[in-house]
Amino acid sequence: MHAETRSENWEVLTAELKRYEYEIGPTGQISYRAPEGYHDDCVMALALATHRRWETQNCGNMLRVGVGRGVRMRRRPLRAERELGG
Repeated sequence: MHAETRSENWEVLTAELKRYEYEIGPTGQISYRAPEGYHDDCVMALALATHRRWETQNCGNMLRVGVGRGVRMRRRPLRAERELGG
């Protein structure tokens, strides 16, 4: 991906995050959304990825930056594996 494209993507995400709103209803329920006419696709994708990361405490196999190609880091056990001792 070109640096220009990465910069544009970052600007889209940043703009969506800045505009993202919440509303507290009469019963105290909180709802989140983008304002009318705007998108929140990137915000939701980031939220889902963050939730998945928190849920599993695992990013999967990753490559170390600057070490070279094909060097894999050890996977941390999933939360269920830690809780069950497996």
